[in-house]
Amino acid sequence: MYWTKRSIRVFFLSSGYLETLEKHIVTQHDRGYGFGYCIVNAPEIKNPIANTLLATGGSGRERNLIYDPINGATCAGTSVKGKYSPINDKFIRTMTPNEWGRLQGFIGYAFVDENGVDQFSFPEGIPNVQKFKQFGNSVTIPVIEEYAIFIQKCCDMMYSSFSEIEKRIFSMYGNEFLLCSQINKELSCHLRTETLNRYFDIVYHYKSNRFRVKELASYLNMSAARASQIISQLVQVGCVYHERDGTYQFEDLLSFSK
Repeated sequence: MYWTKRSIRVFFLSSGYLETLEKHIVTQHDRGYGFGYCIVNAPEIKNPIANTLLATGGSGRERNLIYDPINGATCAGTSVKGKYSPINDKFIRTMTPNEWGRLQGFIGYAFVDENGVDQFSFPEGIPNVQKFKQFGNSVTIPVIEEYAIFIQKCCDMMYSSFSEIEKRIFSMYGNEFLLCSQINKELSCHLRTETLNRYFDIVYHYKSNRFRVKELASYLNMSAARASQIISQLVQVGCVYHERDGTYQFEDLLSFSK
């Protein structure tokens, strides 16, 4: 949104309010506290850095005041509805919702399409105070993006060092992941990779379904005796339990009740 000189006046502090902030910061500093307003782009600051934006809006705006002599020169001394004293002559204002949106990466970044057009917008009629709250209650998109990129790089680096068995396990999720991780942990030193993969196939095939020894033998195309040995191993490592009706079922390792 483009702010006209008339519309931007509402963001300039009244002289009385600015005077109150100036007195308050002196009192706070005398008491050894760090609270107080902050002009983030004051002329003496070489590299302006904004402070945390808050969902409450109020103190978050006071900690992110702007020195704006260009617009301030045309607004100083004028009266604005809702302010109890004229606009200050030190050219100090709060940031606009658009500036908060840019700091959070919503405006001019995250929603810019392939043609360079910014598609971000609020619904018509949303008051400025609600825009401040929405941006203050959000996260900074470019920061989260950098976190995600770093995490992905770490995952890629870790994945590249995995064995083929580990790669298969980490392509799973939920109970299947937990079961196969348990099988690999307890049996990998005793079984060949081909056999481990066969055990994983059993987990994937039956999942939460019950099965009998003969059914497993038929699925694996082996003798019932060998299928029984496999089930015994899976029971021993805590992945399978025996039902009263003679069937077997994989444990639910996601259940907190177990």
